Amino acid sequence: MEELVILILLIAILLYMVYHNTDVIDGFISGENEHRKEEGFEDKIVLTSCPSEMKTFYLSDGRTACCNGTVIGSRCTGTVQCTMTGEGTSELPSCAKLLKKELDDKSKTHCPSSMPSYFEDKATKQKGCTAGPLNSEHTKPFKDSQPKCVVYSTMEDNLRKKDSCHFYKEMDDFPCFGSGCSKAIFSDKEGHMPPLVMVHFVDKSGMYRTAYTRKSLENYLNLSKPKWKDEGIDLDRNIMVAEVAKAYYVDRSISKKDIDI
Repeated sequence: MEELVILILLIAILLYMVYHNTDVIDGFISGENEHRKEEGFEDKIVLTSCPSEMKTFYLSDGRTACCNGTVIGSRCTGTVQCTMTGEGTSELPSCAKLLKKELDDKSKTHCPSSMPSYFEDKATKQKGCTAGPLNSEHTKPFKDSQPKCVVYSTMEDNLRKKDSCHFYKEMDDFPCFGSGCSKAIFSDKEGHMPPLVMVHFVDKSGMYRTAYTRKSLENYLNLSKPKWKDEGIDLDRNIMVAEVAKAYYVDRSISKKDIDI
């Protein structure tokens, strides 16, 4: 009975995707897509004004500086201040370097390896990652045609939107297995259902297989079928889960009695 429930569920997922016109975003075959910067481009920030949410003030020597709090005379009472002039010091760092470090830290958290350049426009609230260079202030991709994904403000959108960096990062981070392996994001074009991270591979017998990462399938079930655990669905045994498929078809570390087909 449990196996029948799982089979019906997986068929329902595929039929839904087909019926609603699926959108498959190709991944990368057996490796990561390298970040290639345009020739002559320097990955540094050039600011013409203080970063968003910081106030401009002038130091006693006339230099322009920025403050994230209230300015009294030539003194910043905020927790962060920086200079718009020169390289800065440990006591008063360069605003450009300070912003660059902030964006680099966010890149490590949010960006997939195929799109490592994080950008953020605090004025428009737009955030995301791209595969190419950024504009001088790092608020958007250098070219509109560059591949990019979106970092949404809410966790709900990050877990539902097909252009969310969350899924690209999951896809890039998931290790390929078998031979001829490739990864892709599978979703309906209308965006009614959360995307799935799909893994294609060839098993040891030469058969072409498709599975989904456990993380994306669990997210899909949590949002589309909240009571799936109560219905006896066990992802630890589900052959459509990529980690289970790898153990059964490639590693052969589990047998048929350990899986639900």
